[in-house]
Amino acid sequence: MKNSFILFQNYREYFEDLTGDEAKELLFAIFDYEKTRVKPVNLSAKVGCYFLVIKQQLDKNYEEYLKITDKNRENGAKGGRPKKTQNNPKNPVGFRKTQK
Repeated sequence: MKNSFILFQNYREYFEDLTGDEAKELLFAIFDYEKTRVKPVNLSAKVGCYFLVIKQQLDKNYEEYLKITDKNRENGAKGGRPKKTQNNPKNPVGFRKTQK
């Protein structure tokens, strides 16, 4: 489960336009949405508008996160880097006979 998310600096203007209670409502709506991926209900009109704008970026970031985790899962299933071969004790440097 994802434990963090990005909250961009340009969202500050939305919070500045809200009262303290509305800002709290928006912030909790963002946290709840990131945890459950369910759009909150019963938001006030102003908070609901700001939430929809922020939700678009949250969804985009979540889709990118899912792509990365899927890619990492695929790469992990490949087994990783092959094991190194044992060093030859007669030739510890690894030079071939034709190399000097």
